[in-house]
Amino acid sequence: MGWWSHVDTLLGRLKVTLCVVLMWACITLVASLPPSISYNVSPLYANHLVAKGKILSMADVYSSVAKTKPYSLPSGNYSMWEDNMLYLIVPKWMNFTSAKALCAQIPGHRLAITKSVVQYNALDKMALQTGFEMWVDLTKASEMSPVVWGDGEEFAKTGAATVEEYLQNGLEFPVAFRTYTDILDDKSLSHKAYPLCQANPMGLDW
Repeated sequence: MGWWSHVDTLLGRLKVTLCVVLMWACITLVASLPPSISYNVSPLYANHLVAKGKILSMADVYSSVAKTKPYSLPSGNYSMWEDNMLYLIVPKWMNFTSAKALCAQIPGHRLAITKSVVQYNALDKMALQTGFEMWVDLTKASEMSPVVWGDGEEFAKTGAATVEEYLQNGLEFPVAFRTYTDILDDKSLSHKAYPLCQANPMGLDW
């Protein structure tokens, strides 16, 4: 009788141990699942809100970001695309210079530069889905100068040039480019379009 009692005690302890292990495994699994919205704190690339495949409302953004940088976030919608870049469309008509300055004042952001094929395809989908005219950081200073991205690289030497041609309207220089349906179309710097800000939360080559 004493021997079976000892066995029952051991089995009972084993059951408790297994329950604890299973519970811990479940907690660990849930904790490891990626959240639908994550706030990345990065001293190198600044702080960013990430939500892959999800449009974030300003309520979402302010709940995570604006507590620390309320002055830096204009009204707009965040989204993350297949290029793993974070984009903020600001629904406010602005000239090119103002649009570029607006994006630059947000930590970790810039006016969008979509040089690769993947980046340009993301821009193309964004423009078609929203129907917005959006500034990108692409300019041409004079008749004889090349079309260049905001980081100084020539458009013709980037992947975007293999999938898209830009449209020039014979305007006085300098000009900047904005999305118009599925093309890049040049306009005077005083033209008004929505700023398209871009952030790089994953620290990719951009």
